[in-house]
Amino acid sequence: DAIRSRRARPELTAPPGMGPAGNNSSGNSGSKNKTKSGAMPWLKGTDIQTYYSKGRRDFTAHNISRTDLQNVDLSGCIFRESKLDKTNLQGSNLSESDFAKASLVETNLRECRLSRSYFHGANLSNADLRKADLSYANFSSANVSGANFCGANLTGARIEKDQLATAKTNWMTIMPSGRRGFF
Repeated sequence: DAIRSRRARPELTAPPGMGPAGNNSSGNSGSKNKTKSGAMPWLKGTDIQTYYSKGRRDFTAHNISRTDLQNVDLSGCIFRESKLDKTNLQGSNLSESDFAKASLVETNLRECRLSRSYFHGANLSNADLRKADLSYANFSSANVSGANFCGANLTGARIEKDQLATAKTNWMTIMPSGRRGFF
């Protein structure tokens, strides 16, 4: 009974594919991390902080939506194919993190450190990225429609002009060229 009870509570177990030291022991791409029903395992903010403090960095294919993770250090984490919709990450350090194919719809990333982060194929529609450090981030094939880049630092970022045309920018936005202003 105790084993069944523990298995029914995913917040007490390590993220799927994680070894005891937090290493990705299975070497899978994340698509195998979904449960048999196809639903993503749900993680609370406190769980993520606990796992991170124990050295775990891989949160591939997890549902972290509507979680409050303000002002935390989660640099170098892997959130591939995860769902972070409407999550509050304001002021957090997420530099060098991997958000490939993740859903970040209406996520609060205001004033976050996201330098050298990877957003290939991610959905950032209507995300709040005001005053975020996005220097050298990769937005190739990302959906940034409606995203707010006002005052953000995009120095050296890999983002196309047509992508930025669908987002909000202002004269304080530092463009990939290193200059302030609009495209």
